[in-house]
Amino acid sequence: MNFARAFDNGITNPSAYPSNQARQALDQYIRVAAGEGAGSNRVVASSQSTNVQGALVALFGRLNGYGANFNFNVDGSVQEANTPVTRIFKTEEYDFYAQDTWKVRPNLTLTLGMRYGLSMPVYETQGFETAPNIGLSDYLERRREAMETGQNYQEPISVRLAGKVNGLDSMYPLDKNNWQPRASVAWSPDFEDGFWSKVFGAGSESVFRGGFAITNDYFGQQLATQWDGGNTLGFSSSSTINVNTYSIVDGPNAAPLYTGPSMNIRGLPNMVIPGSLSFPQTAPFSLPGAGKTEGSLDQNLVSPINYSWNVSYGRQLPGKIWLDVAYVGRMARNLLLSRDIMMAADPRDPVSGMTFREAATLVEQQLRAGTPITSIATIPFFDNMWSPGSLVAAWGPEHGVPAGYTNTQAVAWLRPNYTGDWGYMWQELSRYGLTNYFFQGQYDALSAHGTVGSSDYHGGTLSLRQRFTGLTWDFNYTYSKSIDDSSGLQTSGNFGGGSFVIDALNIQANRAVSDFDMRHVANFNGIWDIPIGRKRFIGGGMNKFLDAIVGGWQLSGVARFDSGINQGASGHYEDGTGWQTNWQRRSYPVLVRNIETATNFGSATAACNTANPAANCSLPNLFSDPDAVWNSFRTPFPGETGTRNALWLPGLLSFDAGLSKAFKMPWKEGHKASIRWDVFNVTNSAVFAGQALTLVGETGGNPDSPYFGSNAGATFGRFTSSRLPARVMQFAFRYEF
Repeated sequence: MNFARAFDNGITNPSAYPSNQARQALDQYIRVAAGEGAGSNRVVASSQSTNVQGALVALFGRLNGYGANFNFNVDGSVQEANTPVTRIFKTEEYDFYAQDTWKVRPNLTLTLGMRYGLSMPVYETQGFETAPNIGLSDYLERRREAMETGQNYQEPISVRLAGKVNGLDSMYPLDKNNWQPRASVAWSPDFEDGFWSKVFGAGSESVFRGGFAITNDYFGQQLATQWDGGNTLGFSSSSTINVNTYSIVDGPNAAPLYTGPSMNIRGLPNMVIPGSLSFPQTAPFSLPGAGKTEGSLDQNLVSPINYSWNVSYGRQLPGKIWLDVAYVGRMARNLLLSRDIMMAADPRDPVSGMTFREAATLVEQQLRAGTPITSIATIPFFDNMWSPGSLVAAWGPEHGVPAGYTNTQAVAWLRPNYTGDWGYMWQELSRYGLTNYFFQGQYDALSAHGTVGSSDYHGGTLSLRQRFTGLTWDFNYTYSKSIDDSSGLQTSGNFGGGSFVIDALNIQANRAVSDFDMRHVANFNGIWDIPIGRKRFIGGGMNKFLDAIVGGWQLSGVARFDSGINQGASGHYEDGTGWQTNWQRRSYPVLVRNIETATNFGSATAACNTANPAANCSLPNLFSDPDAVWNSFRTPFPGETGTRNALWLPGLLSFDAGLSKAFKMPWKEGHKASIRWDVFNVTNSAVFAGQALTLVGETGGNPDSPYFGSNAGATFGRFTSSRLPARVMQFAFRYEF
């Protein structure tokens, strides 16, 4: 039972008004209130621009973004609003395993094994199963091939019934290639005397081990859950208005007023209410930027595969200490991740050989360098893909692009003066009778989970163990690094979570250290029988009564250390200036210099009002100079993914302890009582995590240069949570009989 798509929605969103209308309205109001003319530089402070714009449109109470979700029964009728979707999935899994251990010599053992797994494709038992008529990974490759010739592949996609219950193919094929061999070897050197016996110990005082294994992940069950909640091709649909639909000013194009939580979203303007459902379904083609945003599943799935290996050495040391050192490696391929099959294309000009991203980056670089529009030289891409002068002819009447500009200059003028980012530039370059090179037509964004990801892990470990009478302890240390294309689970959402790759055309651009990567991890644990009491080192001659009180206590403890989690574990920074690469998901900002992170006090941004106690400027911050860090990022160029997982949160050091004692009951043998006192986070330390502000680069100020000269918001770098709870104590009494 799933409520994920059971409800309709509406929002007030300043970004959904065209041409930064909310910001411009605020700036105009401030100038009028101050008695200054249009040429005044008085504007909303850049650090407050986002918050103030959001407050303004919320105050208007007009829903400039809304949508309705429609779910269908298996007979094609529409479910009632606010009712859940019910799905029943079934699968079968078979596993076979054989292993043999061969003792080649008394001190040499070889183990070989083979596992074979067969996981039948999951299917929906009521017939709620669909698939596109063209595999989505195949569709993406066709789009990629068309881009290289300057074309836009727009073959219509239809959704058809699928699945075992409907007598058709499954949502993904059966993968039979799941042979999973493994091998290990253990050798204990047997040098009785001489140099090597001193190095490796005599007899069986040391051991070398090595192993290798291939394993497969069974993803069907969890994938079915994700598919049920995220797939919007088939027995569900939606109607959503597009951004820039309404104007911020009152009049015939004003957004509808919010009337309460029970208001009828489906009755608002521009909502398309579907009739009964039939297959195949083919979404209509829409204006560029007005297509559907959906999620589905790639049919070309194979079982994720993992290659794991390790080498270790163990050695008995003096004092009954055992040492283990090891290297552990792991490569994973065919991992599940999601990417936008219909993301804006990157066409290549057949004449100049330049791609749109390359040409747009040249324009952007000149804008950032402050080059006057009239001094920007012609870039052949824009004259080859659109006839010279056609962009001014298309945009002049609509946006006021000055006459006489070249195509390149028209693009350079429109980016800061109207589109604000390169995402809306794709839309403007595809309308007004201009050739559409970017949008597929039916779908502006279509996220699909596919087995195209990879990851690599390498780690070194060291362990020490000692076992004495009355004292045992362990120390473990790991130094490791994990790298991947995405770190989300297969249950991640369509465009959110760590599993989504921003650029489907260049998955490797998303590759970085994993969200969960921790470079250094160490822990120590021990149990000590305190040597006080009858027949013990201290007070060995005390009487039984005194021994019952002060003797026989046991102290235990655990200490943990790590060098800090990656910022991706608690939320990435995203580009606050707009959408430069993907229509639906912001890129990461690009880190241009190294940044040091720590727990800092009294290091608030310049925008934080220290005179106002409510501003909480003294709260701990990730950066010693947040304003300098803010300016250590830049807005991504067109097509850039940005810098994923560039920052590390502070490390952890924590201690837990326990004190316990057992009493033998004098009235009957076998009866025993015990008391225990445990303290978690003994030092009551706070290890801060989370970030209050995750959009980097959002500016107010000068509308002609919306990417630059910004100041960090008041909460930038501020922590929002702690990895450790406050100190907790617990007391326990136990009676055994």
